[in-house]
Amino acid sequence: MAAAGKAILVISSEHQELFGLCDRVLVMAEGELRGMLLPEDYVEEKLLALAMTKPIAAAEAHPEDLPAHTHQPVN
Repeated sequence: MAAAGKAILVISSEHQELFGLCDRVLVMAEGELRGMLLPEDYVEEKLLALAMTKPIAAAEAHPEDLPAHTHQPVN
């Protein structure tokens, strides 16, 4: 299906199921995207590290400490 430009969304808390079915795993926690794993990174510890890490609150960090996608322009 991927070759035809199609995608399937699989939602699961079972990492072994995800690793067996998916060509990439996007990790979400508390309503936020935390990261993506590709097959070469399919290790339970890496998935858990993404899921369990709290994002840095913008008010508590310097902009250079935040991932690029969290930077907000200041007016």
